[in-house]
Parts: sequence; structure tokens; C-alpha cells
Amino acid sequence: MSNKRKIIFFTFLLLLLTILAIAREYTFVWINATINNYYKTTNNSEIPAFFLQFEKQELYKLKWILSLLFGGLNIFISVTAVFIYFNSKNYALFTLSIYGIAGFLLVTGYLLAKFLNFKEFVYDFLHDVLLLLQTPILFILIFPLLLFYKKNQ
Repeated sequence: MSNKRKIIFFTFLLLLLTILAIAREYTFVWINATINNYYKTTNNSEIPAFFLQFEKQELYKLKWILSLLFGGLNIFISVTAVFIYFNSKNYALFTLSIYGIAGFLLVTGYLLAKFLNFKEFVYDFLHDVLLLLQTPILFILIFPLLLFYKKNQ
């Protein structure tokens, strides 16, 4: 791939990560507002009617499904962007490994909290780890690290 095409495609992927993060934020705000009945006390037009048709339990399930979807897309786009920019499978695998470690922390923390019955103590931490997987925050941290590493090789 030519350098110009690489930069254009990389920029497109960054834009896609940004759009994905914005879409995720609005979607979860709307779902949480519906779950908590905020739409009854605010301007109802702020929440798409699509969300109002679901029961609370269905919205909780939808949040889990969307968490997996947004997380999976974010990881895929991030790893692809690193691979395209650096043209290196090792850098892409490093990026995937960082996401894998975050995912491992999330699953392990959740299972420990569930079986040892201390969910309320670790909820905020686990929620933050989940956000790392669903938003470009990890990518924003990893990419400059890889640039610095490559420059100093």
C-alpha cells in the first residue's frame, strides 16, 4: 500500500473510532435514561422511541450485547489501524495483547466479585476496564507508545 493510501486509510480508521465512541456514548445514555425512567421527567424527544418499546430486563440484555459489539469493533479497528500504520504483525499482536489483558482483568474481576460476593466494591473498577475496551482510550495510549518505541529502535 502506498504511503498516501496508508495515511488516508489510517485517518479513516481514526475517524471511525471516534464515530463509534460517540455512537456508543449516546446509545448507552439513551438506554440508561430509559431504564431509569428519566424520559418521563425530561424532554421525551431526546430519547429515540426505539428504546421505549423495551422492558428493563431487555434493555439490560441489550446493554451487554452492545458492550460486546462496541468492544469487539473497537478492538478490531484499533488492531487494524496499528497493523496498517506500522505494517507490523508484532505491533498488531502487542496491541491485541493489551486489549486481551484488559479483557482478562474484566472477566477475572467479574467472576471473583460474583463468587466471593463483593460486587459493589469492584463495580466501578470493572466498569472502567469495560470502558477501556469499548472506547479508543487504550488506542490513544498504545499508539504513541508504539511510535516512541519504533523511533528509538
